[in-house]
Amino acid sequence: MPSIRTFSIKQLLELFGLYHHHHGLHISSSEGNPDGGIISFPFRADHFSLALLKSGEAHFQVNLLKFTLKANHVLLMAPNVVRQLTYLSDDCEITWVAFTPEYLTSAGVHAKDIEVFEFLSAQLNPMINACEEDFNGLLGILNLLRFKLDTANTRVYQEDMMLHLFAALIYELSSLYKIHQSLTDIKRTRKEDLTYRFFKLLPQYIKEERSIQAYASLLNVSPKYLSQTIKEVTSIPAGNHIDEMVVLEAKLLLNSTELSIGQIAASLHFADQFMFSKYFKKHSGLTPSQYRQIA
Repeated sequence: MPSIRTFSIKQLLELFGLYHHHHGLHISSSEGNPDGGIISFPFRADHFSLALLKSGEAHFQVNLLKFTLKANHVLLMAPNVVRQLTYLSDDCEITWVAFTPEYLTSAGVHAKDIEVFEFLSAQLNPMINACEEDFNGLLGILNLLRFKLDTANTRVYQEDMMLHLFAALIYELSSLYKIHQSLTDIKRTRKEDLTYRFFKLLPQYIKEERSIQAYASLLNVSPKYLSQTIKEVTSIPAGNHIDEMVVLEAKLLLNSTELSIGQIAASLHFADQFMFSKYFKKHSGLTPSQYRQIA
């Protein structure tokens, strides 16, 4: 059964007619909201992505979580998470960084370093609200790194300098993330921790499991306790989160035009195409065919 398409850095750049990226690293900047200049549909990528907002406002959805970025905010999107950019203001100034896990390793950045691991694996709160001075420091590193990228083949030691600059960027981001967390994040309660683990499981099992009972079993709690906890922490019932994730997964598959609706129904473990279409329309307001036409 064909799987959801996962974009590489090269494939994403080609959507915009761009082809330059350096061995698993790409940096670019944009201003405003150009017509056709953003990917409005949800998708996955095989690399890390950073969005650094200098001014304006941007709205993202990462898996089921929604984030509003304003000036001096930084958002990290890890490999394989479902990401979608839903809004860019006209006065938006944003810097994009894309890098592969392999480039991270080649720069000598080790995920075993606890601060780095906490930043790179952040899912429920992958955003940094930096002060202007710290944000400008990040842009300074990026501007120098981008210059080195643009002149990579013209000077000696460029590759080594780029790797060291990139490592400095990641360590600086990890340090700022640690500071941000210490200022904004009190130690999670047991219920918040259960909610965190529930959200980590959803993307892994959503194709096979749509029942609260299944997730409760995976988390070693009763279905009633899981349902009550998720509702208490998020104000939304667990079942609604499951339904939203199923629909999001279905939209990803519908955006892969090589898959028939019947194939999509089978890959999501629905009994048949009719049951899948009924479920999709109930939770999205459109039939799969209608969604595919406008996607």
